[in-house]
Amino acid sequence: MKRTSQLDLAEDVALVTFTMYESLVFRAVEGHGFREFEGFPGFCDHAGAAGVALYRAFQQLDCDLWIDIVVDYAEGIVRYALAHGRPADGQSLARRARNARLKAIRDNLACSREVRS
Repeated sequence: MKRTSQLDLAEDVALVTFTMYESLVFRAVEGHGFREFEGFPGFCDHAGAAGVALYRAFQQLDCDLWIDIVVDYAEGIVRYALAHGRPADGQSLARRARNARLKAIRDNLACSREVRS
């Protein structure tokens, strides 16, 4: 999959948001839900920031199994919020995205793009 445009950014934010939502609903128990994100608008803001962080980390890579990479990343973000009672901060999101990048490269799910002159 080539990652080259604003469309990629929009797709990544949407995919991370949807995946985080699915993970949150799947893990939701009574008393949980959007509380850790200070409601649904806060959840959307956080999911958007998480999607941007992941896009930036993978911007120069071609990826195989992109859905699996996103699911692992998004579920980790939701687990963090539920465990700590608050969402991760921006630096933590960026670090998690870089870790996802390193894991994808290590697992041969992503590789650097060829530079063409």
